[in-house]
Amino acid sequence: MDMYQFDHKNIIKVFKGSCIGVVLEKRKDWENPSDPHVCFFLIVEDDGNWFESKTGHSSSYWIDETIEQLQIARDWMNEYCRKTQHGWEFED
Repeated sequence: MDMYQFDHKNIIKVFKGSCIGVVLEKRKDWENPSDPHVCFFLIVEDDGNWFESKTGHSSSYWIDETIEQLQIARDWMNEYCRKTQHGWEFED
């Protein structure tokens, strides 16, 4: 079950490894709800459930998978998003 979805309503794309994942979502900007800026957060798997990483701590065992999932997310953004001087933006 994807437990992180209960707290996030602007999710665009999810990338999952065996224990670490990356979620891309639209920025939550209450002043400018049409802001296309891409934001991300990490998720972790435990007993078949995926949770948002609240502490940001993980075993260094998972660092290679974290880098791999971040690279996959960046490759996806390079293909499907617009690169700006402040990061990436979702295409309309």
